[in-house]
Amino acid sequence: MRYRSVILALIVIFFAGCVKYDNLLYLKTNVNQKENLLYKDYILTPHDALFIRILSNDLQINALFQTQNEDRLVNANEVSLYLTSYLISSDSTVTLPVVGTIKAAGKTVCDFENHLQQIIDESVIETTVSVRLVNYKVTVLGGVARPGVFPIYQPNATIFDVLAKAGDIENNGNRNEITVLRTLNNVTTNYKINLGDIESLSSPVYYIYPNDVIYVKPLKYQAVRDNIPLYSLLLSTITTFILVLSFIK
Repeated sequence: MRYRSVILALIVIFFAGCVKYDNLLYLKTNVNQKENLLYKDYILTPHDALFIRILSNDLQINALFQTQNEDRLVNANEVSLYLTSYLISSDSTVTLPVVGTIKAAGKTVCDFENHLQQIIDESVIETTVSVRLVNYKVTVLGGVARPGVFPIYQPNATIFDVLAKAGDIENNGNRNEITVLRTLNNVTTNYKINLGDIESLSSPVYYIYPNDVIYVKPLKYQAVRDNIPLYSLLLSTITTFILVLSFIK
């Protein structure tokens, strides 16, 4: 009877460490098509950092606008791009050489780029304006292979793109309950998304925005799995103790 109890306990621990196959699947459905929400461009806010290039065939005009040598720009890294970027101030404006102070917050990157191009065209001709958002980063936490902060260079990146950067969700991660924290206009909203459901393609957080935080919740059995070595040691001790008692008797 004692041995049966030990064997039963071992069986329970074994199955507690097993993962249901369905928990490892994304988009579990027989539907072949699903309309997802149209991507909405990110709206610039105060404290966003913009990398701005204004190029012309005229070297003198280039010298007026460039903040760093073009040769250095080829080998620029994330830190150097941030240090040479223009920070949107708390009053929603950005100050550029020659151009002066113009409003940036409240516009998309594309709208601001077009607006700046129009302003430049009023003073000089044959120039090209390029604007990029430097602080486009996403934080991934929880049950993924490589949690961390990831720079995103694709404006319409999806939650699948970001999770792929983090090495995908591990077997102990709950694909059916993922939290996305999004802060817009100083208001943080807590979203839930189920990546096992095709409806996740219509979620407002299917497309990722700058500074989003993605948290993959661990499955409930993870606590049991983490303690399996302890349980195994305990059962081994109990088994040994029972064997010793049986031998003594």
